[in-house]
Amino acid sequence: MSADCEALAWAPHAPAQFLVASEDGLVAGYDARAGAGAPPLFRLAAHDKPACALAFCAAAPGLLATASTDKKARRVPLALRWGRAGGGGPPGAPPHRH
Repeated sequence: MSADCEALAWAPHAPAQFLVASEDGLVAGYDARAGAGAPPLFRLAAHDKPACALAFCAAAPGLLATASTDKKARRVPLALRWGRAGGGGPPGAPPHRH
């Protein structure tokens, strides 16, 4: 982690994967199967201040909402960040449609 952890959310469509929001505004995605100390699957600069909340949309795999003490909420499509070929969402999610 790049700073103190502020929030954690398990990916509902990929039970082995989770996201961590940190005090420096970053959100990082991890795979629990990789073990302790494994690098994140991805990092994204979600906010300029602490990212304090994460919420997945159960109806749309790979769609995340973040909130911060910067008084902003953001919608983040994670489909291209999970590292799957073809730009799909998390493992187990239906194919991404344009």
